[in-house]
Amino acid sequence: METQPHPQGIPAQPKTSGLAIASFILAFLPLLNCIGFILGIVALVQINDKTKRLQGSGLAIGGLVISVVIWPVIALLASMLLPALGKAKTKANRVKCVNNVGNVYKAGLAFAQDNGERLPWQLTDNGVRIHFGAATASPGQYGRALNMSINEVVAHPNSLAAAGVYGLSAMKSELYTPKILHSPCDPIRAASNEIAQMNWMGYDTKAGGVSTELGEGVSYVLCRGADTQRPSSVYALTRNWSADNLNTGKWLGADSDPGNARTITGLTYSQGQLVTMDGGAKQSTNPDFQANGTLTKAAQSATGGVARGQTSLKLIRGPGL
Repeated sequence: METQPHPQGIPAQPKTSGLAIASFILAFLPLLNCIGFILGIVALVQINDKTKRLQGSGLAIGGLVISVVIWPVIALLASMLLPALGKAKTKANRVKCVNNVGNVYKAGLAFAQDNGERLPWQLTDNGVRIHFGAATASPGQYGRALNMSINEVVAHPNSLAAAGVYGLSAMKSELYTPKILHSPCDPIRAASNEIAQMNWMGYDTKAGGVSTELGEGVSYVLCRGADTQRPSSVYALTRNWSADNLNTGKWLGADSDPGNARTITGLTYSQGQLVTMDGGAKQSTNPDFQANGTLTKAAQSATGGVARGQTSLKLIRGPGL
């Protein structure tokens, strides 16, 4: 009888290293990729040990490469791109702010056109009665010149607060929404502006006076010397001008004046937005104002309108601003 040969055993297939799999997966996860790197090294050591009969070196090497090469490259690109994206967002916000202050001007211009070319702080007795509801102490009290050397007139006290102006029924109908009273460069006032949006219908300067709540949600102040017949006069500007008069002061910035309540966090030193009575809304810098500023000189040399004298550069702020 012939002896039958013993059947030879089938060699077992090598198993894929669990550490190699874990290394590859963790390599894609931020903060955990360093653990993936360590597991990849351990996995390669085990795979190279022939007694363990393991495979998966490709996964382990992939985990190492992703952890050591890919993430540092991503981090480098992020460090290069994020500042550029931040600057682009800042520029976009300033453009939106210019658009907003331009719309604030359009509302003021429409009000003036309906009231004999007089803005709220230039109204005569009749205009004051209509919009502010106050009786005058004597005929001709309001709307007359205070001083022949400057174009300020006797104004109702509530018209000398920006929130008092914005809260007039006739002005609200031109503004439509308080959203445009908030600058996207002024995130610290975003929550207060949302409150103003919710309560917009309830603001009424004639019935309730000046609303501090509305003022706290506003980013734009007004200029008392604005006049429809003086195109170079300033109508409105962002609230971050440091002084209460444009012939002195500066634009406050988050980098230069972080502790000032008038600072707008989305603007840096010498940055602001404004609009003049010719409808020219623009980004502004310090040289526009102060004693010898370009816009200062242009405004003060203008003539005409409801009163004589140099154009007033006094700002209208009031509660909340």
